[in-house]
Amino acid sequence: MGAYPNTYTFTKALSERMLMKNRGNLPVVIVRPSIIQGNYDDPFMGWTDTIAASGFQMMMVALGLLHFTHTKKDTVLDLIPCDFVSNQIIVQTVYTAVREGTNLNVVHVCTSDKNPLNMLRMKAVVFDYLRHNPYYAKPIGNKVWW
Repeated sequence: MGAYPNTYTFTKALSERMLMKNRGNLPVVIVRPSIIQGNYDDPFMGWTDTIAASGFQMMMVALGLLHFTHTKKDTVLDLIPCDFVSNQIIVQTVYTAVREGTNLNVVHVCTSDKNPLNMLRMKAVVFDYLRHNPYYAKPIGNKVWW
């Protein structure tokens, strides 16, 4: 995999290279989001259909199962709400379709440049939220739903 740290980044790079090589004169846009989180607004705040990526870590903290993460307090988390990414995909698709030429457009959808969130602030926000909204497993029948 060379310089790629994992199969995810490696296969992403392979896909982008294949698009560039084989797209012909088809206009193409690649939208590269940072770490996607639950929605900001639409359909409602916090909505998500997965606990992948940092959502899993947040759930483990909320359940009291994760007590330590090896990081620095000033490390910036580049989290972006899912609905921001979805909206940007729609906007970039239209922009690419009406744009002159057959360029390949690469758009990064992230927040750390304009609204950085470091680990210390994230800890404060999450703990404050959990203090007011404790998170418990709810038994339904013989299963536990989170």
